[in-house]
Amino acid sequence: MATPISQEPSGPCSEQEQMNEMSRNFYYVRKREVRMFPGATALLKMSIQKYMAKYEVEFMDDDQKLRVLLPLDVNREDSDKKFQLLMEMPDNMKKAKLLTFFRVDTIKEFEKHVQMTEISILGLERRNTCTSRRGRTSKINEISSNTQGRTGKTETNSGRIEELRLRS
Repeated sequence: MATPISQEPSGPCSEQEQMNEMSRNFYYVRKREVRMFPGATALLKMSIQKYMAKYEVEFMDDDQKLRVLLPLDVNREDSDKKFQLLMEMPDNMKKAKLLTFFRVDTIKEFEKHVQMTEISILGLERRNTCTSRRGRTSKINEISSNTQGRTGKTETNSGRIEELRLRS
């Protein structure tokens, strides 16, 4: 049975994990104008083992697409190592001759950036909602204590306080 959305963990940790997972994926698509000769995939795989050993490389869709992933442990923990791997990736792909047959899948990369932006916006909205709820609750408590102190009547303002609670 699926967990309702409201009960799923939605804190900053899960948002950060989603962002980390998305940011470690890089997508490439075959160049249409360059033909692959028979056995080219096997040679590319050997070249990948030599020059791209630090990365996870996966052929997809009958060798028409390529996905390069940063190692999960480096992506989570060491930002300096992650930056170094990101900077070395184009050179290593050239050495492995992958850029001869593949180019950046711009559509997939834009989709990835849109998804990451949506996650960031949802996280900011969630944090803003939590912050504004805390502000409303403290304002309600302040109004309640002020009315009790001045008039001694809580009955006349209880409707207003209840209305403020319902709004928040």
